[in-house]
Amino acid sequence: MAKRRKSSASVPFSMESLREEVDIEINNENKGSRILADLGSLNLNRLDHVSADVVLCSIIVKFGLSLVGSIAGVAPSLRVLPLVVQHQVLKILCPTVDEGDRACLLQCVLKLPKFPLADNNTAFHVFTPPCDRCSRCHSQLASYNNPVLVAYHHLNGASKGVKVSLKCNRCGIYYGYSKYGNPGSGWNLYDEPRIAVEATDVCFVQRLLLRWHVSLA
Repeated sequence: MAKRRKSSASVPFSMESLREEVDIEINNENKGSRILADLGSLNLNRLDHVSADVVLCSIIVKFGLSLVGSIAGVAPSLRVLPLVVQHQVLKILCPTVDEGDRACLLQCVLKLPKFPLADNNTAFHVFTPPCDRCSRCHSQLASYNNPVLVAYHHLNGASKGVKVSLKCNRCGIYYGYSKYGNPGSGWNLYDEPRIAVEATDVCFVQRLLLRWHVSLA
């Protein structure tokens, strides 16, 4: 509700002025309801020529800010993966969301520019290689094994995550979250340090959390 105008000597309070304020509030609420209804009724599969702002508002109305923000937070990692693996990952992270809605939501989020609240996402995380092409032959990386559900410990607590590994079928090089290579030629670390450390096959720890822990030891 908007704040009621303060009465003054020049504009004395009256039932008529109160009725006008009520009518304005009702009119504004009706406009808001119509806008929300219009956004919720958009066909999310046909938004190629719709502005990013309208797409963002539409999926937030349909799926909620928390879910949209969480998926937007892992969008950079999802873009590295083949399409079929993207859907496998979302199925693990969002098991209660209908398959068709997951596909639609993923398609919309990947089309959007940087989401304003994505950096604050702590709902879930996706641990993938930092690249989608082989460092040796530049071929597109392919799926290797199924995505694995993992635990992630960070400064804000603990979250669930998914770990995905890829492979170059031409060179036989495996690409994990923290290293790449194979048993024959050896393993290498990526040029840029990753934000998390792979403590075990199913547990990741934020690198900054480890540094704090060591400094307090």
